[in-house]
Amino acid sequence: MARRLTFYLVIAASLCFAMAFYLFKQFGGENQIVLDYLHSTAKLLNQLTQVQIDYSLTVQNPIQNIEIAGIAEKTGRILLYDQTLKKTVAATRLSNGSIKIVTLDISSPRVDALVFISDSAGALIFTNEPILLGSKLSTVMNIELDAFEATAMYKGKKFKVVQMTNERYGYKVTVAYPLANPFFNMIMLFVVLLSSGFVVLLVFLLERREKVFKNVVESLREILSEKFQIQSPSKNLPQLLKELDEQIENREQLLKRTVEEIKKIKENLQKFKRS
Repeated sequence: MARRLTFYLVIAASLCFAMAFYLFKQFGGENQIVLDYLHSTAKLLNQLTQVQIDYSLTVQNPIQNIEIAGIAEKTGRILLYDQTLKKTVAATRLSNGSIKIVTLDISSPRVDALVFISDSAGALIFTNEPILLGSKLSTVMNIELDAFEATAMYKGKKFKVVQMTNERYGYKVTVAYPLANPFFNMIMLFVVLLSSGFVVLLVFLLERREKVFKNVVESLREILSEKFQIQSPSKNLPQLLKELDEQIENREQLLKRTVEEIKKIKENLQKFKRS
C-alpha cells in the first residue's frame, strides 16, 4: 500500500510541477514572444506602407490643394488624412521644385494583431478594425507607456502595444496583441491541484477499503476454522492402525463364513432340484 500510495503521490506532484512550470513559462516567456512578434509586424507594415506611398506618388495623377502644398513646401513631404476630401493624401517636393499631391488607399496584409496607422496628427489612415478613418487614435484606445512596455485597453481587454514612427512621412504604425488572462491561468493551476489532490485521496480510500476487506475476510476465515475445526484423536497412530487391522481381519472372516453359507445353500438347492 505504501509503495502504491507513494507512486501516485509522485505522479500528482509531477503534474503540479509541470503545470507550475508551464505557467511560469507563460508569464515569463509570453512577453518576449509577443514583443518580438509585434516589433516584426510593425516593421513590416511600416515598410509596406512606405512602398505604397512612394508608388502612389510616382504613378498617381496629382491633385491641387493649396494648403497641403504649403505644408509640403516647408517639410519636403507629408502624409495626412484630409477631412474635406475624406481621403488619405500624400505630398512630396519633386526635384524640379514643384509639389505633387496624390490621394491613396492604404492596404495591409492580414496579420494576427490589431493594426492602426495614423498620420502625424494622430488621425487614422488605415486600420483592420471597423473604425471610421480620420478618427483620432487617442479616442480609440488609451495607450499607457511606462519604462518597460506599452499597454492599452480596447473593448474591455488589455493589449500589449508596439508603435513605430516612419522617418520619411511621419506616420505612426501601432500594432496591439491581447494579453493572456492571468486569472484563467490561476484557475487552471487550481484545477490541476484539486484534481491531483482528489486522485491521491481516491487512491488512499481505495487502499484503505482493500485493507479493511482483507481484514474482514481474515476474520471470517478464523471464525470458520475455529467453528468447524476437526478434533484430533486422543489415541496414538500405532494403536489406530492395530485396531483398523483387527477390524479388517474380522470382516474377512465374516465374509468367508458368508461365502460358505452361500455354497451350502447352492448345494441344497441342487439336491432339491435332483429329487
